[in-house]
Amino acid sequence: MRVMLVILSIVLVARVTRADADANAVRAKPKGDGLLVYGDGFMFAVKEPSGWKSDIQNAARLGANIAFYHAGESPESAVALIRVRVSGKADENTMGDLQADMDGYRQEYAGVVFEDIAVAHPSYRTFAKLFLVEDTFFEYVVYLNPGKGVPFILSVSMNKQRTRATKAEFESFQEIVRTLRLFNGLRVIEQKADAGAP
Repeated sequence: MRVMLVILSIVLVARVTRADADANAVRAKPKGDGLLVYGDGFMFAVKEPSGWKSDIQNAARLGANIAFYHAGESPESAVALIRVRVSGKADENTMGDLQADMDGYRQEYAGVVFEDIAVAHPSYRTFAKLFLVEDTFFEYVVYLNPGKGVPFILSVSMNKQRTRATKAEFESFQEIVRTLRLFNGLRVIEQKADAGAP
């Protein structure tokens, strides 16, 4: 607890980077070896993987609160684009949310296939799939449920065109998922994930 208060103290004096002038703009602050991202009613921490660039300025138009891509690339030319988004939670049926997305892809993309992927978080229940149309796109999708009483879910997706993620790209994706921490005011939300949860 003492360490968390020290970290939060450091975060509170960190420099703010503005996303844009929009009233609902997402902002990020450096946080030790990671970032603190906040917007309308939420705040979360995430680590930027080595060799990747975090981007909050273009995140909203990419459907995210923060995006990541290889250093030296732009969002438009990114070989791999990782997006993190916070959304309101209607219920605890997070698998149902993922299933609804899969159903939408089935309607939109003939031949779409879904594969299980190994992605975990130390505290939140995770629901993960790879959505793919061979030689067209590979969309790695993870929903994270911080637990009952928390009005938000987190989603992380990585888009690759024409090829699967490399081992290094997938490890960076896993690192982003693993380092996400949603805050409720100044209290980090950490709940033990259910044993046997995917």
